[in-house]
Amino acid sequence: MRTVEYSFYTGEYHGTLTAEQFNRQLLPAAAYVDDLTMGRAAAEDLTEDELLRVRYAICAAAEAMADNPTHGDVVSESNDGISVHYESGASGIREKRIRDAAVLYLAQTNLLYRGVG
Repeated sequence: MRTVEYSFYTGEYHGTLTAEQFNRQLLPAAAYVDDLTMGRAAAEDLTEDELLRVRYAICAAAEAMADNPTHGDVVSESNDGISVHYESGASGIREKRIRDAAVLYLAQTNLLYRGVG
């Protein structure tokens, strides 16, 4: 599984998380990208462009994972009864946000290919 140094995150990716926040999310983000690519993100024969895109995807996933509101995402809200419903856990809208963040960098590679051959 590939990981990213904090210096890359701040210098190349221009991320804004603190080192502590980034390091807390690094392993889950790297595992997420590894799973998303079916292990191909860790391959030794990646081109320079693919490797750079994998590193960006890990940074993006780490940021999306760090953006975790206390109550989850609001999934419905009513005005008169003042009722707000939150989504909990790492599913639904939050999961989509993490996936979208990583796929943004991986979409132009073959790393997301799920077919045969």
